[in-house]
Amino acid sequence: MAHRQKNEDARVIEDDDAIGATLAHYAGPTPDAQAMANATLVVWQLIRTHLTPMIGERGVDVLLSRALHLASTTYAGLGIDGIHDSIELQRHVQAALAGQTADRAGQASHCLLTIFTELLADLIGDSLTARLLAPVWATPPDRTEESAP
Repeated sequence: MAHRQKNEDARVIEDDDAIGATLAHYAGPTPDAQAMANATLVVWQLIRTHLTPMIGERGVDVLLSRALHLASTTYAGLGIDGIHDSIELQRHVQAALAGQTADRAGQASHCLLTIFTELLADLIGDSLTARLLAPVWATPPDRTEESAP
């Protein structure tokens, strides 16, 4: 990945905090590995929804595959040898994360989403990445508000 300048480093840190907060929201108050896996898939679907009009389904899948490959150097279970289908990629990610401890699943998920965001920024630039993913990283509504009549 390209070396980022100082002002870009600040953006990456903001994304890093937003990724953690978004995963924590969707994983719930006491997440286990399965909750982290499910949260990752929810966030992934949000990312897919926002990026597909811009780079296409195949573009999103290629970036996910590359992010999984890079993340697998630290989290071996994320390796994807021979998987190219979108649904298979999602199943693989969910199974790989659910098979970890809760802490390890959270770390692997965070790593995967961070790498994905950095790859996207390298491809289309920080500004456009920030605009496209802002709705994903935005603070989700409180769950109590969601269930209110």
